[in-house]
Amino acid sequence: MKFNIILVLLSVFNMLNANSQTKTLQYKLLVAGENIGTVTATKKIEGNKTTYMSNADASANFIFKTEIKTRMSVVYKNDILQESSFKLFKNGKLKEESTTNLKNGVYTIIHDNETNYYNKNIFNSTIILLFELPNTKESYFEEVEGTFKNVTLINENLFQLLGENSSQKDDYRYRNGILYYSLVRNTFVNFEMVLKANY
Repeated sequence: MKFNIILVLLSVFNMLNANSQTKTLQYKLLVAGENIGTVTATKKIEGNKTTYMSNADASANFIFKTEIKTRMSVVYKNDILQESSFKLFKNGKLKEESTTNLKNGVYTIIHDNETNYYNKNIFNSTIILLFELPNTKESYFEEVEGTFKNVTLINENLFQLLGENSSQKDDYRYRNGILYYSLVRNTFVNFEMVLKANY
């Protein structure tokens, strides 16, 4: 009897394990070649639901010492974006926030108290680019500002993500289908993400 119970429990565990997969990536965050922190990204698949999370923790000296934390969560069901949320903290204070929610076929996108709506299904967003090669025929929803970006193939493993202002080009380099290097260009400072060797 005890043996049968153990077999049943093992079967249930194997079924749950088959339907649930988690992948974690960890990156060094660099500014001007200096390591200022870490970005940890996870992708968890449970049946028809995929949850992505990205957390950045950094400490940098921009005139004054600044502690920066970002928290992002993105949920897809049946490959359609359902919701996303992003928060940026500087020295423990919330400085930027955005949410996207799908209800009755319409997305409500709120970024720093400004609300916009979008009425087509979203199948791709930028957090996915950490875990798989881009599709250059698709645009990618940018979860923070609620805009769309296009991807251009430069060579076999290098892609550029283009914002609404086409002069802003971010580099994405891949190895074995996983992002191992990214250069994000900003007006004042550029950020680099480098995949840690043990991932």
